[in-house]
Amino acid sequence: MLLFAALAGGRIWNAGWRATRSIPAAWFAWAAIAGSVTFLVQSVTVFPDGPAMLAVAASVLVLLALTDRESPASNLRLAGISVLLGALPWLHTRFAILSAGFGLLIAWAIVRESPEPVPQRKQRLAWFLAAPIVSAIAWSAYFQIIYGTPNPAAPYGRRPETSWAFVPGGLAGLLFDQ
Repeated sequence: MLLFAALAGGRIWNAGWRATRSIPAAWFAWAAIAGSVTFLVQSVTVFPDGPAMLAVAASVLVLLALTDRESPASNLRLAGISVLLGALPWLHTRFAILSAGFGLLIAWAIVRESPEPVPQRKQRLAWFLAAPIVSAIAWSAYFQIIYGTPNPAAPYGRRPETSWAFVPGGLAGLLFDQ
């Protein structure tokens, strides 16, 4: 877990530097994120948030690299980040939204790479999309085999804890329960 946190911290510093080209700004960004209670607590506990931090930090770095003409992201790097994004939903269902969001942003950035010819952009998109597509099919098949439905909300029953049905009771408890 500490290794994941250390790698994520390095990616955060690198993303801060790539975005600003300023070493003090990169250290400030790193300190603001790595010094937060959430980062510190999640970096030493056995929860899926530590590895997810690494995938998110690496995704931000790839997004920045796709807009950088001096050192663009290689096909191997795109394939690597796609494996990380494909693994996110396997860590916890709530990470599927992060995976899909970063996947769409990176795919859009690849498609919009203007100096690259269209066939090369299609090849880069294929490098990026291969692992997430296989992972999504396997993830849906997992829920189909275990729960009889490809719906990832199946393990949480008919009324997951995020249901609107819990809002009145939760709000009453927040306001009136001392």
